[in-house]
Amino acid sequence: MASTNSLRRTRRHRRDAAGDKGVTSLTRTRHAAPHALLLLPFLPLLLLSLVLSHGIRPAVSARPATLSQSGAAAAAAAAAARRALAADTPGNPVYIVRLKGNSVAAEIAAGNNGGNGGGNGGGNGGGANGRNARRREKIDRKSPRVQDHVRRVKAQHARVASGAGVPDSDVLYNYVYSSNGLAARLSAQQKRALEADPEVAYVQESEVRKVEMTHTPTFLNLPNSLWKANQAAAWTAAGAGTVIGIVDTGIWPEHPSFQDQATNPYPDPPATWTGKCQTTTDFPKCTRKLIGAQYFIAGFLAAGLTYYAPKDWLSPRDSSGHGTWCAGAAAGNGGVSFGTLNNASLGTAYGVAPRAFLAMYRVAWYSAYYGDQVILDADVMAAVDTAVADGVDVLSLSLGGMVSTDTYFGDLEYLDAHLAGVVVVKAACNYGPPPYSASLYRTIANFSPFFLTVGASSTSRRYNASLTLGNGTVLYGNGFGGANMGANTPLIDAAKIPAAGYNASTAKYCKYGSLNTTWVAWRMVVCLYGGGVSEREKAAEVQRGKGLAVLIVNVMPADDATVTRYGTLPAMSLFPPNDVILQDYLLSASPTGTMSYGFTTSTTGTAPAMASFSSIGPLTLPTIIPAPSFPTNDILKPDIIAPGYYLWGAALGTTPGAAMSAATKALLSGTSMATPQIAGIAALIMQNRTDWTPSQVMSAIMTTATVKNNKNAGIKNYNNSGATPWQMGAGHVDASKVLDPGLTYNLTGQDFYSFLAGQNLTVAQGLVAEGTVLTPTPAYNLNRPTISVGRIIGNRTITRTVTSVGAVVATYNATVVTPTGVTTVVTPPTFTIAPGESVTFNVTFTVVTAYSNFRFGSLTWKDGKHVVASQIAVVPWSL
Repeated sequence: MASTNSLRRTRRHRRDAAGDKGVTSLTRTRHAAPHALLLLPFLPLLLLSLVLSHGIRPAVSARPATLSQSGAAAAAAAAAARRALAADTPGNPVYIVRLKGNSVAAEIAAGNNGGNGGGNGGGNGGGANGRNARRREKIDRKSPRVQDHVRRVKAQHARVASGAGVPDSDVLYNYVYSSNGLAARLSAQQKRALEADPEVAYVQESEVRKVEMTHTPTFLNLPNSLWKANQAAAWTAAGAGTVIGIVDTGIWPEHPSFQDQATNPYPDPPATWTGKCQTTTDFPKCTRKLIGAQYFIAGFLAAGLTYYAPKDWLSPRDSSGHGTWCAGAAAGNGGVSFGTLNNASLGTAYGVAPRAFLAMYRVAWYSAYYGDQVILDADVMAAVDTAVADGVDVLSLSLGGMVSTDTYFGDLEYLDAHLAGVVVVKAACNYGPPPYSASLYRTIANFSPFFLTVGASSTSRRYNASLTLGNGTVLYGNGFGGANMGANTPLIDAAKIPAAGYNASTAKYCKYGSLNTTWVAWRMVVCLYGGGVSEREKAAEVQRGKGLAVLIVNVMPADDATVTRYGTLPAMSLFPPNDVILQDYLLSASPTGTMSYGFTTSTTGTAPAMASFSSIGPLTLPTIIPAPSFPTNDILKPDIIAPGYYLWGAALGTTPGAAMSAATKALLSGTSMATPQIAGIAALIMQNRTDWTPSQVMSAIMTTATVKNNKNAGIKNYNNSGATPWQMGAGHVDASKVLDPGLTYNLTGQDFYSFLAGQNLTVAQGLVAEGTVLTPTPAYNLNRPTISVGRIIGNRTITRTVTSVGAVVATYNATVVTPTGVTTVVTPPTFTIAPGESVTFNVTFTVVTAYSNFRFGSLTWKDGKHVVASQIAVVPWSL
């Protein structure tokens, strides 16, 4: 019997997972999609809705494609669409059915020659024993070994579905490459039958949820480090030969960031690449840069949601801008001019890995019922399954949602992708720490150890504007200033002008429809920051009333990089103490102000600092012991932080298929923006370190990270307090050191499956071959670069193993910053290691003073050249 009681997600929670058995949401909290030129920051921190503002869309001319479905599955999707209500009402539950036995990726990693689907259906699905993440062993769809295993797995799927009375027409996807399972519409009776099938590991519902760079390469020091690592000239070969897959809202292929380059043409894709370009009338072709583009919608339709043509295209084409931005950040062409704004240059754009190939996997669709783009996990799992088979090196998923009591077992497709040599990078989400999410102790999403989880930070760039008050006081803030508004424009406090049916407590946040337009017209309106109202919505409300500008006040200290503008409406953000001065001045008679025209740019601001919206850990209160199979606080997340504050990137064009004479751009913020940058860095590492496993790539990024800002002080949190590992993970990425970390922490399939056995032995045992005995490993002993122990009673010993990737024999010595409340002993405190050798060491924590919350420290190994750092988080619970 495969019980789902401990695995079922609760509907009230949202989580950032692609294929984690619940519909996911895009993690850009700070901005809605731009109107071609600009995008206003700060979508609501808790609502995370992606609002389209691109104007009228051409009529859809493409017919639905079959994606990776069988003909029967495509027919099922079409039938589901026809059954959907005209009002686009969700229904028809879709489930993910995980079967016992290996996916193709796991089978290759296990070293088996085919194998059967596993379970009691006969044969051996391969085991966790000996599974290793291999750097370059890509899946070859044409090989007899792979084709044989695919046939066996699909036969298992058909056998299991038929046994539960599930017709072929209700099976939406067969997952075979990065997961062994299927997605199907199920009745309650069919679901119970599958749960009782000994070949089924678990059944979990796929739910519907709302969808939630120019200076950056210099800030990351890419021109002087990774871009020159391969002995080539700067960026012109950076990332060459690697493929970055983006699972997102689609892409605008005509953007200059994704075009062929006449002076430096792209070569043919790698021989291991087997992806395709799914063309339609509105998506006529890919490019030599964008070598793959596909879309996945069967789960969306089967859930009873209707494709909404007036707001979307049925193709890989992006209708929101989010996916286009992320693709450009990861691997957009170098040297793309972003032009000027208010006569000031916006610089030249480069993706982090500007010569890498791109492949887009679209999974987000506009739903009239939700008034937004939504994603089903069934579609995301299909995208991941396809991408792994296509031959991507890196997968970037800027997808998010509310963290819940989800399990690590919901992310198994990413484990198999990892075993196939793919580095997976996911966003931490944008719920932020208190006070923005005061009801939540933790807000981190994407907490499994199979991928890198990325938080967001600021860069040193600032856009400076000024506001001169009628009394002569000059206030400085961030923004682009106003165009020809004239001097001494009347100022008004939004709280004082509520529309009928609203009060000051709502109006002060400038919620759409809340202001009396008579008093908005021809004035600069002062709106309070936050209140669950995005800055875009605040500006839209002022524009609705024919206001001349919007001023946002009470912005948190770490948000001092805020830049605002909505279309042609000037906007400006002020933070303490300037916002207080402005609010005091509003109490005077007939307050006026003059906003500066244009802006100045500086790159000397203190950075990085934690973004106020970036989600944090730990997963549960230290006083709560999670139930078996549920996540613990023994996996420290996020893993890393990267720039995610107000960054320029590629934006949508206006006419599908039309050449773009200039690059449109958008200014966005969010962990969505940080994630593709880490994906780009991972691709640059893989280009230069072809023998490293995904775990080693992840380790190199984490152990070389910095916890200092550009003023050599500790990285600060949103409220100017020191950031902790539960906020910044290992620290801020330092691209100049990732190719030479000295030591790496590696993980094999055996390690991961033993870890899963430590969470739920029954479920984990069902995922490996019969006869394979798993020894449960506590999560705190998983060989990760960071150390976290959610509760120490007396003492606890942690074991880690490091592998030398240095060029010579080296002697490393341990340095410990001991967390408060414990003593720390490292054994051995020193070791000598040759290239390629591994050494195991122990770290023993003994409680001397009890605390009920986390205490922090670090362990650093040094050999005179390398600094290999591990952040520590422990709760010294009792003596």
